[in-house]
Amino acid sequence: MRTTKTALTADDSIRPLLKKMLPAMAVLNVAVYLVTLLWGFDYTMIVGLAVGYGCCCLRMYRLAANIITAVRLPAGKAKVLMFRQYLLHFLLLGILGYVALKFDFMNFAGLMLPQFYPRIVLGGMIFLEKRGARFGRT
Repeated sequence: MRTTKTALTADDSIRPLLKKMLPAMAVLNVAVYLVTLLWGFDYTMIVGLAVGYGCCCLRMYRLAANIITAVRLPAGKAKVLMFRQYLLHFLLLGILGYVALKFDFMNFAGLMLPQFYPRIVLGGMIFLEKRGARFGRT
């Protein structure tokens, strides 16, 4: 009897990962805010972290959607699509960074810190996965 393997699509791989990452990034955002309370309350940090986290979530959502689209396109069109999306993201981040530096209602560091959350969360997930495999856990 022959069994057929179903090919995994980008949709099968990206969405579950995104569902794991977003809550972990929210917890990280709250932890960063609580650490900033040690240096005194500042509403600009709250605004910066909220806007930065929103921008980060939007980027992750758009990245997942673009990967799903890009795997169905020819290589040249996929590269253009991904480049255009990265360019738009960094343009948005640049404009928000300028606003944060020019005006006093948003903290620049609070805006930029959440942009590192995906790397931190993915690194932590990989570390915990390897650690679990080393000790016989899945």
